[in-house]
Amino acid sequence: MVREVVVMLTRGEKGCWFAAALGAVLAAAPFLALESFGQGRYALVLIGITTALTALMVIPYFRNRARVVADLDTDDRLLARWTVPEANWQAWVEADDQVERRLKWKLFFVVLGFSVVIGGGFALADPEAGPVVLAVLLGLCAIIVVIILVTTRRQKRRRLAGPREVRIGCDGLRLGGELHVWNGFGARLESVELHEGPPLGLEFVYSTRAKNQRQINSVRVPVPSGEDARAAHVVAHLRGRMGT
Repeated sequence: MVREVVVMLTRGEKGCWFAAALGAVLAAAPFLALESFGQGRYALVLIGITTALTALMVIPYFRNRARVVADLDTDDRLLARWTVPEANWQAWVEADDQVERRLKWKLFFVVLGFSVVIGGGFALADPEAGPVVLAVLLGLCAIIVVIILVTTRRQKRRRLAGPREVRIGCDGLRLGGELHVWNGFGARLESVELHEGPPLGLEFVYSTRAKNQRQINSVRVPVPSGEDARAAHVVAHLRGRMGT
């Protein structure tokens, strides 16, 4: 599984280089054969430049994730590593799935409430165009419902089928087959907590860059019996790095 992740990230970077090269070719082609492209050559140049620059800007993202993966693959760079017993792993997957569903449905009903109020207001203010706005907003809510059902089911199935290993480093962690990175490319660790439970677990909250604000991500990690001291060490070390 570790090697598969590394290969995937390497292919991502190669894909960026390919896109950058393709963009450069598209941008240069009109200048090499002006008569062949006509008025569309300006659009082709713009598309090529945009493609190349975007690909080059994304390369550091893949390199950073590959670096974190390499650190997680090196045992002497880890803060903690443990394998969760199968029964405990299944119980944790079920419990975490319930927590994840509650959080997502709570946010959904907030969005639904705003959609009904705003769409209903439009419908009352403009009987002709208002109902269209309401229908669009409710349609978006329906799409969100499908996304919640699909993503939660897929995550649960992937966790049950994946390895029961936890690897925690200074810049990220691997939970089964999931990779979480909180350092580099604008990401940062916001908090880390040790929950006594039951069951005993660690919770990491980190943020990543978004368009107008930071996106908050939360991941909960099971701690098997006997690893209490190691989990406490992880919290102390990471809080020390955060300056808290």
